[in-house]
Amino acid sequence: MQPATKHLPRPANSPASFSQVLVIVCHNKTRRPWFERAPMIQPWWFPSDALDRHSFAADINGASEQNFPRKIGADAWFQFRNSDRFEVQEQSFLLPDDEVLTVLTLPEEAVG
Repeated sequence: MQPATKHLPRPANSPASFSQVLVIVCHNKTRRPWFERAPMIQPWWFPSDALDRHSFAADINGASEQNFPRKIGADAWFQFRNSDRFEVQEQSFLLPDDEVLTVLTLPEEAVG
């Protein structure tokens, strides 16, 4: 099943920058049930089905929410060739039913 694509608004007077390229991912204990990404993102920036145990999102179960985004290697979230050369920002929030919602901010190179 293909996820629906939503247009994410860019604030007025704001240039396209690292903080504007977003992917929102939801994981439960076994898989990624859904995700949304900005339409300008290259198609190979497709989040992995499984939650990487090295991601900050994996640590949130039973813990408090993250108050700020943290940098992590893109290969924790994406499996395309050379993804390890990029860095993303990750901020996760605990949802009901043991789901975790993560906002990923991608580098400008993700825009196509």
